[in-house]
Amino acid sequence: VRALAATGLAEATTYLRPALLEDRDRSVRLEATSALRLLPGEGAVDLLGEGLGDRDLKVRKAVVEALSRRSEKSANQSLLKALKDRKSEIRIMAVLALGSRLDAGETPTLVRQLEDRNAAVREATIYALGAAGGEAAVSALADVVAGDYDKRTRALASDLLGGMGTRAAIPGLVSSLDGADKKILRPSLEAAIRKIIER
Repeated sequence: VRALAATGLAEATTYLRPALLEDRDRSVRLEATSALRLLPGEGAVDLLGEGLGDRDLKVRKAVVEALSRRSEKSANQSLLKALKDRKSEIRIMAVLALGSRLDAGETPTLVRQLEDRNAAVREATIYALGAAGGEAAVSALADVVAGDYDKRTRALASDLLGGMGTRAAIPGLVSSLDGADKKILRPSLEAAIRKIIER
């Protein structure tokens, strides 16, 4: 596997297919993933996408990590597929990778992750939306501030809105002050509003 990676040739992808998708030894599948991260071409990206179906969590993590380092736009499609993984760790990794890769106009694909039942996935999505930016991200973060059941998640969203400095977020932040928790959420909302006004 290492020798194939060392060639740097896109054609080596064909020979790595059995190592990634068929070998029973996890270490071989992990090596194949590392090799595919380095090989050029869409074929390597496509094969990594197939690796998301691996039964082993460690291999799937390595695949998401490899996809996040690929420059090809097609890697985004596989990362979007990873958002449906049953393990929250994979969904978190995919969300964070997509936040730095998606254009502002593509953020609606991330917004659905704000409905994830796992709070850590929702928090990762908030960070990803903050990184992606754009109107859809601002709107989604304002919705989290107004309605997420977890006050820490709401506070995180308001902090990011404040950092984004979008004046369109002010009405939602102000309306969320009513009934806001005085220890966590209210100070966060007030700080976000101040940051936006002072810009």
